[in-house]
Amino acid sequence: REFNGLRLLCETSGRHYRFSLEKLVNTFATLLVLAKFPRILTMFVCVYMLGHLSTVYRQVIVHSFNLREFVGGLSLRLLVANTAFLELMDRRLTDGCGIISSSRMHQRIRAILSKRGDELDDAE
Repeated sequence: REFNGLRLLCETSGRHYRFSLEKLVNTFATLLVLAKFPRILTMFVCVYMLGHLSTVYRQVIVHSFNLREFVGGLSLRLLVANTAFLELMDRRLTDGCGIISSSRMHQRIRAILSKRGDELDDAE
């Protein structure tokens, strides 16, 4: 027996995909975690595995905080600022607040700049 013609064979297959917000959020969360891994690894190597250089890096990265030193420094800075203000203050308002007048400021600036010689005249 002899056949002439064309023989067609059809095979059906495929995949069906559907958008899932849950998978999208999960993928982004995974990427964020994996993106931080190289930074964490680099920091670990820099801080613990480079010998003396690690000591220098650790001192820069890990700041020590001493509350007693901070409060002491803050108190001294406030004291210095207050002393300078009291030294320059030359007038009081009606409510008792002290101020530094512009004439006092000009006087002090002229006194400071007078040591510069002939670089500036009175108009400047």
